[in-house]
Formats: sequence, C-alpha cells, structure tokens
Amino acid sequence: MVNRKKSAVPEWLVKRPIAHRGIFNNKNGVPENSLLAFQKAIDSGFPFEMDLRMLACGTFVLFHDEKLGRLTQAKGVVAGKAAYKEVKELKLLGTSEKVPTLEEMLELVLGKVPLMIELKNISRIGINGEKLLRILAKYNGEFSVHSYSSELIGWFADNAPDIPRGLVFSRFTHELFSLAVERARPKFVAFKMGHFDSAALHYCRSRHLPTIAYTVRNDGEQAVALKNCDNFIFERFIPRADGINAG
Repeated sequence: MVNRKKSAVPEWLVKRPIAHRGIFNNKNGVPENSLLAFQKAIDSGFPFEMDLRMLACGTFVLFHDEKLGRLTQAKGVVAGKAAYKEVKELKLLGTSEKVPTLEEMLELVLGKVPLMIELKNISRIGINGEKLLRILAKYNGEFSVHSYSSELIGWFADNAPDIPRGLVFSRFTHELFSLAVERARPKFVAFKMGHFDSAALHYCRSRHLPTIAYTVRNDGEQAVALKNCDNFIFERFIPRADGINAG
C-alpha cells in the first residue's frame, strides 16, 4: 500500500477492496450491475461500484454500456429511451434480473455497505445534477461519485463539496491531466491497471491525492495494484481476506 498523509476521503475508499459492478458472473446467471450482483457484494461485506446512466425521461438507471445489445435482447442507445417503461421489462443476459433504477439499488443496500457511483451520461448537469442530489440526500449510507468527466466532477465540487468525488484517469493525456484535476478538484483519482508509470500518478502522489486501481482480476494483479495505489476495484475473483493490509 502507498504511504501518504491522512486522507481527505472516507476510510473505506482507501481501506476496503471495491467490487466492480457488484459481485457478478455474466456467464453463470449473475449479471453485472444487477440487484443480484449487488446483493452478493452486500452478503460478502464489500463496497461496490456501479454505473449510472440517465434515460431521456430523467430516470437514473444502473447500466454500464452506452448501447443495450450486449446485456439485453434489445437494440439502441440506453439514453435514447424516452421512458423507463421501455427499459424495465428488459432482462439482463437472459436471466430474471432487470435493469435497476438508482432508487431500487439504494433501497436494497440501505447503508449496509458503501457505494461507489460512476457517473456516465448526465446531460444538462445543472438541472439533472440537482435531481440526482435530491435522490442521494434521502439515502442514509456512505457513497462517493466519480467520472471520466472533469466537468461533472467539477460540478459536484461546486454544488455538493461534502460528497467524496473522484476523477478517472484514462482518456487524458499527461499534459491535460493537471488541467482536468484543476477543473474537477477531485478527492481521489482512479487509474487503469497498466497506467502506473504515468506522470499523472506521480502528480497525485506529490499532492497526496488517494489513488484507486481498476480493474484487478487476480491475486497477482492485487499485489501490483497495492504497490502503486491505495486501493483497488476488483472483479472475477474475491480478494484475500487480509485485503488492503496485504499490500
């Protein structure tokens, strides 16, 4: 584990491995970003990450892909659906699991484990960001938000500064990264496995910004992640019981 000064983020973000899209198995009846995958994370005591998208009607759903085809029997773009009724009957990967709404997920979790919410496509952030905040304000549990978009995270910095917020490093050039950080003012940064030799990671260390690696898929990758970052997001395996302390 990387040694640094006392973190400005909640302890769970740097101390507890985080399940990617819940604890899922797409080949064995537990679809990613499903209530069943989230329940398995809860049962195992792990915080979990999920992907938040907004439909044209303003409903927030949990679905990673921009298009419906990989995970459902439908075609088209998720955000293009005019109403949730067009999505709620869809089944994930041929199972009985459906595309959950944000509210359904929050009602399931009820604060049992922390949540890491990745913001995908939130248009008109001023209006829809406020709508999202109203939903989250009713939730009595720990959570954070993160995104590739420095604009979205910057909006949270201005309008909800007490919510832990993170920036995902993947699509930025090293030269633009410092500008993105200045705009977003993140409290943590997520780095893709294999990007640990980047100037951006050294930039975060020099400013004592906590870092989270994604996506770790075995014990060997866990060791590499913890050598370079404070915590990690995992899938397809269950981390060692000693977790972060093993790094």
